[in-house]
Amino acid sequence: MPVHTAEVLRQVEESGVIPGGWVGGDAWFGSVVTSVEVFKRFSVNSTFIVKNNQDFFPMKALHAVLTARHGDRPAGHWVTMTMTISGVPLIAVAYTWRQNRVSYFISTCGSTEVSPIKYESKFEDAWGNTSFKLINRPKLAHFLYEYLPLIDEHNKQRQNILALEKVWLTKDVWFRNVTTLLGQCTVDMHRCFRNRMIEKGVSPSKVDSIRILKFTDMMCGGLKQWPKPKQHFLIVGNEDGKGDGRLTRIYGKDGERTKPPTKQQEQQGRNIGNAYVRNCFVCRGYLSKKGKQINNQTSFWCSKCHMPLCRTDRSKDEEFGPPGSRHLTTIVLFVAVKCMVRRSSSQRRSSYRYIQDAAAESMCMEEVSYILFVIKCR
Repeated sequence: MPVHTAEVLRQVEESGVIPGGWVGGDAWFGSVVTSVEVFKRFSVNSTFIVKNNQDFFPMKALHAVLTARHGDRPAGHWVTMTMTISGVPLIAVAYTWRQNRVSYFISTCGSTEVSPIKYESKFEDAWGNTSFKLINRPKLAHFLYEYLPLIDEHNKQRQNILALEKVWLTKDVWFRNVTTLLGQCTVDMHRCFRNRMIEKGVSPSKVDSIRILKFTDMMCGGLKQWPKPKQHFLIVGNEDGKGDGRLTRIYGKDGERTKPPTKQQEQQGRNIGNAYVRNCFVCRGYLSKKGKQINNQTSFWCSKCHMPLCRTDRSKDEEFGPPGSRHLTTIVLFVAVKCMVRRSSSQRRSSYRYIQDAAAESMCMEEVSYILFVIKCR
């Protein structure tokens, strides 16, 4: 069952809509499957706008008939088709409210006759003045449009006024869904609070003064500050020590930041693999509580020299100092060794003195000797 259909069924059941009642919704909820399931399970009629969920809906056929009948000026006209699916009678409508705008509807009830209340289409005339003209529309569309502004007002309060998605920026899809759910619950609670205030006899002017931002301040006024310390984000210095270097994602030889998917990942439906990771260069100089070398994998490296670095804050360490300084004192030696291991033996001998001179002030001689020993072994 599609997600939008399951959501409509949940709302119909929990709202207590009686058999023979009616529900409506905008394009996210509307589909042929939704209308059939709502009628079969709860005997509730429905009218929805259809946009993205086009399964079993004759959208192309309706548009072709509309174009054939009314040409390039179809505003104020509509075409209909009727069908029966699983014993549920359905009405499909294609309605043109502007010359180049078509809305599609699916309904289990209603009339497609001309509504006595016409639609006001506003436009700008040749002199820059805002004018309007009255356009016909079917009765079932007019009935649905009378309730859709309530849904739009709810979305406007959540998206534009409360705007949690703009305040709590994230790349985590699950946290994004929780943020949207929290915004919806907050708007629902605000409307419930307003209704309860009206039921208790509070004046409408005082109820209208309680805006949603003021309502959220009332709810969150007594909250305590989050005790967890803020995560440290490492900004690596460059060669001259000015600190304007940045960490970037590790990428492959062609600039890609993820590996090709494995066979198991392809079977799971993934089209990208895992990110490129390496062991942090700084963390290798530390020991764990068990006395073993720390190998922290990271997907970031220095944008200047491509040295793998994680975002662990070791600025309080007395032996190595801040991560940025550790990175700066080892960058010359790291690049030199990286180049030397690819040279011939005669070229390596001539470069030993260069390594010792370059690293004399940045690293202890025992560490330099160890690296030179590794090079000799290669």
